[in-house]
Amino acid sequence: MSRKPTEQELEEIFDDEVVQELGDGPAEDSPLLIVVVAQPGAGKTMAIAGLCQKYPDAVRVDSDAYRRYHPRFRKLMMSNPKKMADETGHAAGVWAGMARDWLCARRRSLIVEATFSNPETAKNIIAPFRQAGYRIQVVALAVPAELSLMGTLSRYAHQAESKMGGRWVKRQAHDKDFDKMPNTLDQQIRNKQIDEVTVLKRDGQELCHVVVSDKNCVQDAYQVGLAIAQGRDFTQLSGVERDQWDAGMKTIQDFIAKNPDEDRVKSLFDKLSVDGKKAGY
Repeated sequence: MSRKPTEQELEEIFDDEVVQELGDGPAEDSPLLIVVVAQPGAGKTMAIAGLCQKYPDAVRVDSDAYRRYHPRFRKLMMSNPKKMADETGHAAGVWAGMARDWLCARRRSLIVEATFSNPETAKNIIAPFRQAGYRIQVVALAVPAELSLMGTLSRYAHQAESKMGGRWVKRQAHDKDFDKMPNTLDQQIRNKQIDEVTVLKRDGQELCHVVVSDKNCVQDAYQVGLAIAQGRDFTQLSGVERDQWDAGMKTIQDFIAKNPDEDRVKSLFDKLSVDGKKAGY
């Protein structure tokens, strides 16, 4: 078993490497914390790209980008890329937390992603910024489970073919995140920990936008919940989402043809194919 970086090593790498990515910037009078929430494969990366354009001064905290600073990253990529994600995950998560703290202390706006599968984790992300006087915005992606599962398969195939070590998302973990997110978000709204919520489909279509008020936070939470349920209806894909589904189908069909030993990919793909046919796709 490989040795994990020590706490001191993690801090030194953060100071020497990660801080450089966070860049210089002035403290803001009204800084923002923007949290993009959804299950794996829902399109958080695409949503964040759009938000970075809309809020150019906000710093993206990206744990995946920090993996390359792990002491064993290069060796893993050369010798066993499939183990890279698992072995660098802890350190990358620690550095992401340190990045949030570093930016909060300097009153810089930032964009982070989360699954909101755990209410305590959601609270731990938001609370320090709430206490520091940040405005909290949540962008929730309302994406059918079938479409996001296809997204995880497509990402795995692309990473595996590029020798980046395909990152496999277990169905159980995906479904837990999918099931828990609406309730966690509802709780944070009702507890008045969020100022603004936007619900988007995977194609970027806005389903609702709510500025949360103390008086109407229960109704606000209800409205957000309805929008999430609407966007998650697999039988009502938009034209763009249907194109994404079809592209994913082709990508995985080609991948399985080249990699017939990928049994877990084939098993999940077969189940999704049945779901797609039932929905008329």
